[in-house]
Amino acid sequence: MQISLSTATDPMVTAVVGRLDLRTAPELRTQVAAALIAGPGSMIIDLTDVEFIDSSGLGVLIGLHKQAAAQGGRLTIVPPTGSARQIFALTRTESFFNIVPNQHAALGG
Repeated sequence: MQISLSTATDPMVTAVVGRLDLRTAPELRTQVAAALIAGPGSMIIDLTDVEFIDSSGLGVLIGLHKQAAAQGGRLTIVPPTGSARQIFALTRTESFFNIVPNQHAALGG
């Protein structure tokens, strides 16, 4: 998994490439949680290039959503394309998260 974190925008943007699973999810949690504490409290997580998400990855996203909300911020998700997107529908978390079609929409464009 590759993580690209940009703190130059408000909200901040994290782009993830690869798999978000038991092995890689803790790294995403560590980086985004630290950025949420240090930054304005809102984050876009762009999962467009994520090919797989398991329950561990989903759990990290839920935890980060709660952290952002507790700080008065918001977590916005650009969902993956293809089969990786199904986890949101299968777990009925589509309405829990603020899901937008792309980064442009997430940035208010």
